[in-house]
Amino acid sequence: MTNYLIQYRRTRTPGFIAGIEPPAPPSPYPIENLEFHLDANTLEYENGVAVSEWTELVSDNSPSQSTESMRPTFTTNVINGYPVVRFEGGGEDEQELYTESRMVSTYPGEMSVYMVIKITSSTKGIMLTTTIDYDSEVIMGVGNSNFDNNGNNVGILYGGVGWYMDSSVGTSAVLIAFYFNNTMATKYIYKNGSSVYNNTGSTPSTGEDEGMCIGSGSGGRYFSGDIAEVMVYSENHQDSDYDDKRAEIETYLNEKYDLWEIEEP
Repeated sequence: MTNYLIQYRRTRTPGFIAGIEPPAPPSPYPIENLEFHLDANTLEYENGVAVSEWTELVSDNSPSQSTESMRPTFTTNVINGYPVVRFEGGGEDEQELYTESRMVSTYPGEMSVYMVIKITSSTKGIMLTTTIDYDSEVIMGVGNSNFDNNGNNVGILYGGVGWYMDSSVGTSAVLIAFYFNNTMATKYIYKNGSSVYNNTGSTPSTGEDEGMCIGSGSGGRYFSGDIAEVMVYSENHQDSDYDDKRAEIETYLNEKYDLWEIEEP
């Protein structure tokens, strides 16, 4: 027999309550002190389209280029099926994106930079700079001991003083990581999770200019190659206190782009 004293009713329409967002899924990588993040896979360009702006995912500090002829190209299915932003500068040809704000809030200061790249030309070129002031910027790019000779090598240069390493990378896709101590005088470079170089040199000055460049620097020398992802933390992950965090980031990028084989213990 039906009990008419019991009434069933819907209290609200299906879905999430207005004004209350559901909890976000956990990030596949550490987000604490991540201050700058570019991922070509988040861009909504068609294959072969020039990139006027690369959307930055943390602070909306997005590198852009107003001059059409200087824009890199969005290219699909390059590194493990993922797209890249392709810079075809090399030499003095100009292709670059830049911002008006620095990648990290404190400069000079501790910094860890992770870049998934594929070098397509041995011509000297700058992948990334920390400012747009040549007298203050720290340059991460392709070159060798005096920067002018050819070779698929990565290194760090400060203000025209000189490169701090000369380590062959080759033309395969790799994860290159740059680590800096709090003065940025001590610099480390890792390739695919392994240390390849460290040195202590000059400390960059603060300078009045901020900003950053990707694909070149204020001194010219344009990079020719593919950049899939850039992650910048305001921490020195070469420090042993960050071993686990560095391993998490390396694992995330390696599993995503299939860059190197991890030996089983």
